[in-house]
Amino acid sequence: MYERFTDRARRAIKTAEEKARAFNYDSLRTEHILLGILSYDCVACNALKTLGCEREFLKGVVERRLVRGLTPTVPIPCLPIEPSTERVLLHSFGKARQWGNYCVSTEHILLGLLMEKEGVGPLVLYNVGVTLENAEAAVCAISPRNDVPSLLPERIQEPLDQLVLQLGIEPHEYERALTEAMRIIKHSSVKA
Repeated sequence: MYERFTDRARRAIKTAEEKARAFNYDSLRTEHILLGILSYDCVACNALKTLGCEREFLKGVVERRLVRGLTPTVPIPCLPIEPSTERVLLHSFGKARQWGNYCVSTEHILLGLLMEKEGVGPLVLYNVGVTLENAEAAVCAISPRNDVPSLLPERIQEPLDQLVLQLGIEPHEYERALTEAMRIIKHSSVKA
């Protein structure tokens, strides 16, 4: 399921699962996703910082809302995903595609959280004044690649998307991927 996630986004999801298990939860919830994002220096955290939200403060707010389960969860490879968390991930995919990104990054997950109306994760963000609108603006200010949908022709966009997936490139490094894709296209058209 996470093959279209960047390395940082995958690490955030893995950390979310670890947090859920550490608190003896039997499913992956929105608050765990938020904790996973907050565990790494990433575009999402930088966007939150520009909105006046420090990582450690937000982590503390979320962790205080977690209730430790009574018994440890059964060790299974992948925790079941709550419906609200599933919607967050779907929103993340949608936001990535809307912005012309093949891979889902931490900022897409953050925006996916803000598009969801249920769960502790979105509630914590809204309670500290983070909205979808101001988070989108902060992400676009940090990572201009997310500012507009892709306007590239499909014959260029597809190889670029594949290269981004293969290399696990973060959106702020997208220009490098575009340059490499153009080089590949140029060389392949010379051979043809």
